[in-house]
Amino acid sequence: MQGCGKKMVEIIGTVTKIGKIKDYGHETNWGRNFVHIYKFFLEVESKEHGIINAMVECTAEETNFGLRIPKGESRQRPFMGDVIKFTTHRLQKNGATWASVTFNQSFEVIKENPKAREELQNFIAQKKQEREQEFQNKVEETKRLNKERKDARLAELEQQRNDERLPELVRKEITQTFDIDKIINILRDTVWFVVPEGEGGKRAIYSLSGVMLEDGYPGSGMRRPGGPLHSLPASVRKSVLSKAIKSGLILETEKGYKATEMGIRLLVKLDTCPVCHELREPHRGTSHYTIPGRFSQSHDQGVRYHCKHEIQEQYKHQQGCNSGTTYSDCKNIDVKRKRIMEAIK
Repeated sequence: MQGCGKKMVEIIGTVTKIGKIKDYGHETNWGRNFVHIYKFFLEVESKEHGIINAMVECTAEETNFGLRIPKGESRQRPFMGDVIKFTTHRLQKNGATWASVTFNQSFEVIKENPKAREELQNFIAQKKQEREQEFQNKVEETKRLNKERKDARLAELEQQRNDERLPELVRKEITQTFDIDKIINILRDTVWFVVPEGEGGKRAIYSLSGVMLEDGYPGSGMRRPGGPLHSLPASVRKSVLSKAIKSGLILETEKGYKATEMGIRLLVKLDTCPVCHELREPHRGTSHYTIPGRFSQSHDQGVRYHCKHEIQEQYKHQQGCNSGTTYSDCKNIDVKRKRIMEAIK
């Protein structure tokens, strides 16, 4: 057989080993570009030439399962036991006999091994079944975990309905959206301040290039970020406030909502630090980030509720750090403390 003026060696043999497709490419243009050269390894047993190792050039693409030859390509990887025919310029002896089969040489499967193809189909079907079973197991596990979380939440709410710290009227109103955490958050706002429901915020809108198209702004009142009604739909907000009023914890005034004496006493029970036995008080938090001599930035975090013990612990862990949070007392804090003391006498 002739090709490009050189005699070609034709090999006919049975595939005894086959390797994965790998990229044997290299850089060109002094590293500016990269040329991909995909090849796979074959070991062929030929009657005329014995055992031959061949590197076969092919077309491949990256997939989720590694490099694969597209189905439309004429040169595909053969199966074990297939009889193939290919040509090469020469056979090289280097301990073993090697052949290089580039796109300039021919390569074809002249006799297929049906058993190997049947084994492949069975393997694919098994893997598909395993993936489907794995997916179904994940679905069942998710259902189980969701049920466990739901049952745990229902048990928690039932426990709260029997919590003797809560007045009877409050226990009757306990639901998914009106639990002890929600009650504490509402009472914190209404014991220390007079707070309206407020307005919801709006996210800023940006273009794909990062240019701000519409400015955003935070919510206000109880709907501010971190507030007890933040990101709740209107029906839920209405339900929460009505339950808090019905249970006797808060009342509505012209300026907003404020806690009743019962609400104040309940907050003292629920929001007292178990370590220092002091009521958590409102502080204005300010976060700081500093690179000495280069950069300093601060951000108002709004009102945060902590006792002195908790603030001291936070300061202790922030020592030597470039970032941290400082706390300052809110205005008229002494007047608010006096009101609370009078309510719990």
